[in-house]
Amino acid sequence: MSAPQQAVLKQVRNGGATKSKSISNQMNYLTRNQELEAERSERYQGITIADREQVAELSRSWTAQAQNGIRGAGDQQMTTHLVASFPPGTDDEKAKEVGRAWADEMFNSGKHGDKWDYVTVFHNDTDHPHMHVVVNRRGLEGDWLKISKRDPHMNYDNMREVLAEVAQEHGLDLEATSREARGLGKDTELTQAQRYMKAREAEREAQRDPELMDTTGEMERGDDWRSPDTEADRRNDRSPTRRRARE
Repeated sequence: MSAPQQAVLKQVRNGGATKSKSISNQMNYLTRNQELEAERSERYQGITIADREQVAELSRSWTAQAQNGIRGAGDQQMTTHLVASFPPGTDDEKAKEVGRAWADEMFNSGKHGDKWDYVTVFHNDTDHPHMHVVVNRRGLEGDWLKISKRDPHMNYDNMREVLAEVAQEHGLDLEATSREARGLGKDTELTQAQRYMKAREAEREAQRDPELMDTTGEMERGDDWRSPDTEADRRNDRSPTRRRARE
């Protein structure tokens, strides 16, 4: 019996949209201009976004929600773009099923903080079938989604573990060991120069792999997901629900 393969979860570089038009660009890119299905969250019964007008309507709705009651929200990243990737040979329907179930568990169940709306688009154009998950960062209770090692739920180790658990429930055997457990080391052990070189290599890799590149149509300074701490983020990080999640 072969050993389970790794649960792979990535956050797309420059995947945070700061404008309504950028959200539309993101959706149109991922769906290949509606050639592929974009499905709403289970909060909306997983209905399909059928055309550009529905994409524009979603973009306007998410923008209004993000900016509601927030002064200076123009610099706020309104979306987070994640990719759940599955081993080569995984049945497409199984991968899609697990990807949808993982997104529902992480962002719609309420077990990991607030509840956040999202859209999924499934791709099978590489050896690894994968699910794109674009999340509206403004939650139903007003909290902002922020993936951080300090958060007990929204951190990569926990999110990978949840992906592996959900996969197991659906008959797909995945493993969720951390990079450290696999002997890949920690970024904190690197010198500043080494981290810089590693970041440059990641950028070159993203240029070779379009799936990891910006999908919002904007390449503005501050849109890089690795440094999302805008003033709006810092204000929202002090919200009561987020403080309770850390306690």
